[in-house]
Amino acid sequence: MQIGMGFFASSVPDNVALIRRAELAGVPAAWAVMPVTSYDTPTLFAAALARTERVIVGTAIVPALTRHPVALISQAATLEALAPGRLRLGVGTGNLVVTADVLGAPVSQPLARMAEYVTVLRSGLRQGEVHHQGTFYTVDAVFPSAPGTPVVLAALGPKAFETAGVVADAAMSWHCPPAYLDDIARPALARGAESTGRAVPHIVQQVSVAVTENRAQALEWARPHLVPFVNSPVYATMFAAAGYPQSGDGTVTDDLLDALVICGSQEAIAEELARRAEVDEVFATLMAGPDADAEMDVLLRAVATAARSA
Repeated sequence: MQIGMGFFASSVPDNVALIRRAELAGVPAAWAVMPVTSYDTPTLFAAALARTERVIVGTAIVPALTRHPVALISQAATLEALAPGRLRLGVGTGNLVVTADVLGAPVSQPLARMAEYVTVLRSGLRQGEVHHQGTFYTVDAVFPSAPGTPVVLAALGPKAFETAGVVADAAMSWHCPPAYLDDIARPALARGAESTGRAVPHIVQQVSVAVTENRAQALEWARPHLVPFVNSPVYATMFAAAGYPQSGDGTVTDDLLDALVICGSQEAIAEELARRAEVDEVFATLMAGPDADAEMDVLLRAVATAARSA
């Protein structure tokens, strides 16, 4: 399956340049991470798509509860008109605590809400119209096009993966150990798909990469990035289910880091990414060390090499 790279939306000019740099390196896809109050990645993608020719861009994710699905359908259709077939639309709740704080209200029934959100999105993007009356959204709309953009639902717990199996074109994982994907996520995804007679969607797997052959150094670079996740109750539950229970004091154990972080030479990184792409779509995010720009060059070359061999 497809292999790409991922990055955080931080500086719009720099991010647009990075997407172009990825294309020039031979990277097939670039996924942008968008926190709730960060730069708007669909808007960023408009600039990037106008400056590139082939690279696919994907949202990882659009925090769906910050905008109505009709607005996101219109954004996606506009990007598809600019660069047909080059958009993958990842959506999810994002961090529910942060989302609730930003919006000033708790988010009730997040999974049911996202299932309905994705249903509306896919209808608009596949059929060019939505006639939907549900619990959370009532929509009666016709759009100028039906580009068929794939909709990817971010998932963490088994119920979320099951929901993705029911409604989405794929499920997206974030900092999930391979054992969790194999033993818990895939069976849940299959249950959801089978409950409605659909083909089982694939997983879009985020993979953390440290560009160093020193394993201890790689773990130290990655450790601070993962502290917020081990402090999150929902992630702590997932890590425990995967066989990596955490102490609860904010310490990230080495065995969890080993499960989550790829490191090594450019060739070793490419080989592992290609291996994972035998089953899943994959995008690699950089756990940067002291020379992030040079490390990004290595990552882009590794992704391009893996993509050629996948």
